[in-house]
Amino acid sequence: MPETRTLDGVAWQRTEDVIDAMLEDRPPQTRRQVGRFIRLANALPLIRYGRTFTELSESRRARVVDVLESAPFLSVRRGVWGLRTLVSMGVYGQNLTGSATPAWSDRPRARRARGRNTTPGSAPRFDA
Repeated sequence: MPETRTLDGVAWQRTEDVIDAMLEDRPPQTRRQVGRFIRLANALPLIRYGRTFTELSESRRARVVDVLESAPFLSVRRGVWGLRTLVSMGVYGQNLTGSATPAWSDRPRARRARGRNTTPGSAPRFDA
């Protein structure tokens, strides 16, 4: 994602916070799958380049991502697109105020998790 090249440390932290918030809503099994895929994707370049993904140059990272995107295994291709989606949500989901709370976090499920609007059957309030 070209947009990530310009992120500084604070923006990366906010991106990670948004991703963490999105993964909190997912079942533990899904969170484990994401973690495993990240570790696998980071370790795979060791075979060809002798370095992990995070240690590679930008051009080699792009090559690794291209290979993973066209992998013969559907689960690997889905994993790449899932990570791409999470990063996109993290980058673009930050409020203009710089908050790590994603703009869509006012959905009823997220508000219930924060302890608001917990009355069963009550209509979601979007003005809160």
